[in-house]
Amino acid sequence: MDMVGNEHLLIAAVLLFLGSFLVQIMIARETIARMAQFFEDLDSALGQALQNMGDNVSLGTIDPPNPLQMMLLELIKGHFDKKPFEAQITNLPRDESGKFAK
Repeated sequence: MDMVGNEHLLIAAVLLFLGSFLVQIMIARETIARMAQFFEDLDSALGQALQNMGDNVSLGTIDPPNPLQMMLLELIKGHFDKKPFEAQITNLPRDESGKFAK
C-alpha cells in the first residue's frame, strides 16, 4: 500500500516537470517573438531617422572641392600608388687616403 502512494507522487512529479518544461518553452517563444518585433521596429525607426537626417541636413556652408584641389589629390594618390624604385649601388673607387678617385 505504501507503493501506491509513491506512484501517485511520482506521476505528479513527472507531470509537474513536464508542465514546467512546457511553460518554459512558451515563455522562451514569447520572449523571442517580442525581441524579434523589437528589433524590426528598431531597424525601421533607425532607417527612418537616417532618412530624415539626410533630408533635413544641408551642406550649404561647405563648398565643393575645386578642380585644382581634385588634381592635386589625384597627383598625391598616384604618387603613393607607384612602386618605389630600386636603388642601384655602385662602388666608387677610392685612393689610398680614402678619398674618392676621379
